[in-house]
Amino acid sequence: MTALREASTMYASFFSLVLFMLLFSSRYPWKKTITLTIALMGPLLIANFVLLCLLGPVVMSTLLLLTCSLPSLIFFWFLSKYRDGRFFFTYFFCDTVILEIIDITSILDYFLGDTYVFMSVTRFLLCPVIALACYKWLRPVYIRLQDKVEKGWYTFSAIALIFYVMMSIDISVPSHITQRPQQLPAFILLLILLPFFYCHIFSTLAYQQEAHETAEQKKIQALQVASLLSRIEEFRVSNAQLQQERHNFRHQMRTIAALAEKSDLATIIQTTAEYTQS
Repeated sequence: MTALREASTMYASFFSLVLFMLLFSSRYPWKKTITLTIALMGPLLIANFVLLCLLGPVVMSTLLLLTCSLPSLIFFWFLSKYRDGRFFFTYFFCDTVILEIIDITSILDYFLGDTYVFMSVTRFLLCPVIALACYKWLRPVYIRLQDKVEKGWYTFSAIALIFYVMMSIDISVPSHITQRPQQLPAFILLLILLPFFYCHIFSTLAYQQEAHETAEQKKIQALQVASLLSRIEEFRVSNAQLQQERHNFRHQMRTIAALAEKSDLATIIQTTAEYTQS
């Protein structure tokens, strides 16, 4: 039955990669990104599965940061479109989500008889559901957040990293959490806290995006108002010039009319010539 446990653990770990690829913004075309990911992450996952079978889940949970997380982090860093807090938060968010599933199913399986059946079935069913929900609801919003919001990501990624390290250590050091019942309530509270933490982060990021879009709209409106005022001023100047030209034309007509009454044809011709030349 231990083979079932290891298989379900690697299966869940694979979905950590799936979640990351769904939320990750690559600097390369999608096809090239997938090809490079399969070429590196495939052998890396196989190597970690072999280590898991040889060393067991307790030891591997402490080594996973060095054998899988760190190499994949470096690899995706070079592929990332955003090499800043956006990348790190995305990475640790996906890892902590899957790690929480692994921890919760492990604890529940222990209390249900420690047969690894509940653990494995739950992981095999739950991971695709989470990936589908991520693709359908979270991905469109999250990609837009990465494009629009630039500040605050480093703080959030640091907190997500702390959660990841705490969960990785607390579940297995110095022994599995189920062997330390006195510490189990605190660990369960940590697992409960994590979803609330991410809900708060996403609501904060959404608020920042809304504030950013509002500021952009105000800038556009200010430019539109400035353009409208400029056109109004141009119209006012043109209208003033037109009024002056109309005044001059009336004056010219009065002058010609007065000369016509005197039958002064020569002066009329001379005045008309002056008006047409001016």
